[in-house]
Amino acid sequence: MESLLITPINVEAQNEGTWTDYYGVHLKIGRANNPVFKKIMIKVNAGQELRNEIPDPDDREEENVKILAKSVGEGLLFDWQDHPSGAPYSKENSCALMLQDPDCRAFVIAFSNNIENYHRDNVVLTLEK
Repeated sequence: MESLLITPINVEAQNEGTWTDYYGVHLKIGRANNPVFKKIMIKVNAGQELRNEIPDPDDREEENVKILAKSVGEGLLFDWQDHPSGAPYSKENSCALMLQDPDCRAFVIAFSNNIENYHRDNVVLTLEK
């Protein structure tokens, strides 16, 4: 069957991340559609029923933020350079950053959802009449 794909996605950038800057720190962010993040989200969704049983809404909210930070830290933020603390990238540090800095977490999520950040390089689109 002929491919009907329209969107010119750079699969390597989607799955391994692409570099961007956030307040002078270079972040390597994978697309929200990457396989690692998809697997994490399947696990997160599977545990939702248990989290709904947490009686205190504030505790439930805190648990959801922790899960979101871990999901983004492991599934979207794949590397960094020039962190102001000098801390090296690791999954553990990535998750900690996503938990401690909600604005950076929001930036990573927004960047990962912007399809233009993952287009193939040098794609020329033409319309024939």
